Amino acid sequence: MMITRRVEWAIVSGLMLVVALITVPFLGRGGFWFDEIFSVTTAASWTRMGEVFSRYENNMALYYVVLHGWMA
Repeated sequence: MMITRRVEWAIVSGLMLVVALITVPFLGRGGFWFDEIFSVTTAASWTRMGEVFSRYENNMALYYVVLHGWMA
């Protein structure tokens, strides 16, 4: 049995809609995770970011700088 592209797209779109309808009502109900709190506290000040970059990790530097600007 050959499934056409249009049918494939309809199936995928339907599944995405079902997932969205199931998950969207629960967004924002959970608490914050450790990594979210760490990101916000790190990006809150330039001093904290410098400390984290020099001691722990620098691969997330761009993310923290952008987050700092976003929070301002």
